Amino acid sequence: MATVIEALEELYPLQAEHKHLDLGSRWQQVIDKSNSRVRIQSDNMEQVRLDTNFEWGGGASTIGPIPRNLNKRVLTSLSQSFTHRDNPHGTSNPNIAFQRDLDELLEADAEYSDSPSLSRVCSIVAELAFRWEKLETQGRRMSGSSSRRTRESTPHLIASRAKLRTRTTSKLRTRTGHLRETCNFRKHPDFNHSGRWEGCRAYRELRGRFDKDREVKLSWKQRADGPRLTTGTSAAPDPPRQKY
Repeated sequence: MATVIEALEELYPLQAEHKHLDLGSRWQQVIDKSNSRVRIQSDNMEQVRLDTNFEWGGGASTIGPIPRNLNKRVLTSLSQSFTHRDNPHGTSNPNIAFQRDLDELLEADAEYSDSPSLSRVCSIVAELAFRWEKLETQGRRMSGSSSRRTRESTPHLIASRAKLRTRTTSKLRTRTGHLRETCNFRKHPDFNHSGRWEGCRAYRELRGRFDKDREVKLSWKQRADGPRLTTGTSAAPDPPRQKY
């Protein structure tokens, strides 16, 4: 056993503050650091990458692999750091929206479901950060603010964003930065292909089954009206019904 430990320390040389800690405690430090600083800023997603992928991947390099018995807990804690109670930015709208998108991506990702790994979490976070950057660029272009940045509190920017929301209403499912074209539930049989998410058939069925405080969104585990959904289904959506 001593030989194995020495070999691991040679492969993953520890920093001085780590030498007295076990692997679980070292990874908890990575989690705590992430909880205390990760902040979503759509105009500075490079910092998000540094605070997540760079820090998390660095943990694997300086600490060593996540112990198998702690893998699920560590990955869950890292992926939930955007809205953790210790995160000073956890209640901000960007952090909440990014967390929701990330949760949907992780839930819908077959590779992650079958074999959760740090590399896959980092890959999904990187993909989502890129999407947000793209949406931010498109938003600036549409609002005419790409050439100059205006303070968020000014009437000009508020009016521009209101116009942007109006022009993209047909694309939005239910929240800012969430487009129908990039929704992770596009192949779900109850996916809403046109119009607003709120008020559509699937929304009404989910709203009727959920508690009033629960977020109304699709799940890969169930149909909107309750029956269990076969994993990996790509069934065609139900034909549209007449509006009530």
